[in-house]
Amino acid sequence: MNPRSHAHVATLALLAGMALIAAPCAAQESEAPRTRAAEAPTPPPPMVSKGVYLVREFRNPTLAAAASLVLPGGGQVYNDDLPKFLGTLAGLGSSVALYMLVPDRTSQMIAVAGFGLTWAWSVGDAYLSAAVFNRLLEQEAQY
Repeated sequence: MNPRSHAHVATLALLAGMALIAAPCAAQESEAPRTRAAEAPTPPPPMVSKGVYLVREFRNPTLAAAASLVLPGGGQVYNDDLPKFLGTLAGLGSSVALYMLVPDRTSQMIAVAGFGLTWAWSVGDAYLSAAVFNRLLEQEAQY
């Protein structure tokens, strides 16, 4: 393989890793029920399971971001968001694999950039996910 084809392989591997990260986010957004503007929103079902009330606690967005800053995906674990955690691991793993397996300097630079972008996405997503979770919990408490 010539160096130019190594760069193409590196780019494709990085894009595949980023697609794995984005897939759980897109799936969660598409699962949200759609209501008509004229209809009043229905209250969420009570949090009862076999006579036991489930307690859902607020998440600290700053703590979630700090957990992801220290350990990529740590904030997703704190937020109990396993699909995003697995997507983060897939993105980081594909970047590391690209760096180790393709000796081309350009591919290695792309891999390092992909690793950094995945880590930064992990921090930002952990903060936003915790904030959205808290907002939904507040709306649920209003009913």
